Amino acid sequence: MVLNDYKSQDLLTLQTVLGETSESGLFAFRGDLVLKEGPLHEGSDKRKPPEVMLSECVMLADEEKIKFMSGSLDDVADLKLLIDKYAVDFSEDCKLLFFVINTSKDMQVKMNDFIISLITLREGMAWNELMEVLYIEKSDLKGQSAADKVLTVYQAMSDYQAKSELVNFEEALTNVTQAKRQAWGAV
Repeated sequence: MVLNDYKSQDLLTLQTVLGETSESGLFAFRGDLVLKEGPLHEGSDKRKPPEVMLSECVMLADEEKIKFMSGSLDDVADLKLLIDKYAVDFSEDCKLLFFVINTSKDMQVKMNDFIISLITLREGMAWNELMEVLYIEKSDLKGQSAADKVLTVYQAMSDYQAKSELVNFEEALTNVTQAKRQAWGAV
């Protein structure tokens, strides 16, 4: 299974969900996805922490292909890392929606024959924003397993129609700000 392959390669971190949904043959993941691994420690086969991540990643996959992916990117430019590393595993009809910290506007980006929705996220949690964008209420998820909640999100994506402008990746790179991810916690 493609998600287990990622796990064995240490590409899945902070995993909160990794399991089969009630729909046979579909598997869900929630956690962080490595886009660029850290360098190897000197004289070791162990890696330093990842350099670039897709935070709060949500994925649904079958045995061989990813059918849906969402999460939070710090930089529009990180989209290229994601596509270069993972697009080979996307199904032809893969649904892709990402929240981006430094984008100046919502947009759709065409890359490798995929239309990718990018939505500005200045603060908050990508999962909560995803629920809002897809009009999913807490009551819609009540009583479901963690994996089935991801399945419900995937099903809601089939009705999602982005209203933002379609641009190529080079144009998307011109629509950025200096915004950075807000760090929360003890001071």
